[in-house]
Amino acid sequence: MLAELERQSQVAGNWLDVAGSKVLFAAYADEWINQHPRLGPRTADVYRSLIRRHLAPTLGQVPLGQLDTATVREWRAGLLEAGVSSTMVAKSYRLLRAILNTAVTEDELIIVNPCRIKGAGEERAIERPVLTLDQLYALVDLMPDRWKAFLLLKTFASLRWGEITALTRNDLDLERRTVRIRRQFLTMPGGLQLRPPKSRAGIRMVSFPAAILPELQHHLDTYSLDGPGGLVFVNEHGQPWHRGNFNPAVRWREAREQIGVPNLHLHDLRHTGNTLAAQSGASLRDLMTRMGHDSPAAALIYQHSSQVADEAIAAALDARLTERKSRPAPNVVGPVEGPTEPQLIAVEPGRSGKRASDQR
Repeated sequence: MLAELERQSQVAGNWLDVAGSKVLFAAYADEWINQHPRLGPRTADVYRSLIRRHLAPTLGQVPLGQLDTATVREWRAGLLEAGVSSTMVAKSYRLLRAILNTAVTEDELIIVNPCRIKGAGEERAIERPVLTLDQLYALVDLMPDRWKAFLLLKTFASLRWGEITALTRNDLDLERRTVRIRRQFLTMPGGLQLRPPKSRAGIRMVSFPAAILPELQHHLDTYSLDGPGGLVFVNEHGQPWHRGNFNPAVRWREAREQIGVPNLHLHDLRHTGNTLAAQSGASLRDLMTRMGHDSPAAALIYQHSSQVADEAIAAALDARLTERKSRPAPNVVGPVEGPTEPQLIAVEPGRSGKRASDQR
């Protein structure tokens, strides 16, 4: 049977490594992560977690050659029935598809990728809240003094948690109002580690509004570590904050309830900053640079016509129309001056058509 399958694969122009197809998915997935050339340590940890929690329990001991579309469909349905969120199922499906795609195209262990379920890798996340300026400053007012500048800079420079917590005094230029992003803190099994951004686009210079300078200067004078390389945002012991300590330290749940946005996440402040930047009329390339993305996909989210921007456009048009109606209508149709009959043009052989008077 195996020999016949191998012969049929060769006849069809494909090649199935029958021995390789017996490799268990869990073993192959582990090697796929270890040998991936562009996988950062944080992403590798996320992938291992997805495999451990959602892929391996059902598919780990299945040989690659036995993974067909029906098996994948049954696995996916089982996750959803078990209460796993649709977002997490989509992430797991995309990882499975990527791993098996390597088995097809590079290692040639299987003929086709069985991940063919239409729409299974698409995430339909709920729309995240965008704060108004009044809500943002109400939130800042509720924060401990140590964290007011943190929230303002995170919002108006569109920074990620790992990026802003890794900033040093050298990275801030208050005169030019810029912040330089060149590294980030990643939470690893052994603790926090400083790493470069995950892509070249992540290394960038971002401008921030002058209106937040007083808060930044106060923070630098009061809380930041000394020296050019001193961290800007640290806890009471001079250590960088762990993400898990932030919510209880600032009483985040109580604060977001008070401003009327009970589902607000800290990361939504970056979302708010990106939205404000898009509403300013920034181009797609400018948004990509500011956000630190090398793909336009994320930046396009913020270029859609938001309700705020649409209302501003309508208001501007309305103002022009109102101003136009308040003025007397101009006389755009006046009396016809000059001769009413068409003038005759004399044309001589070999001459261009000019008025006879011009040819004298």
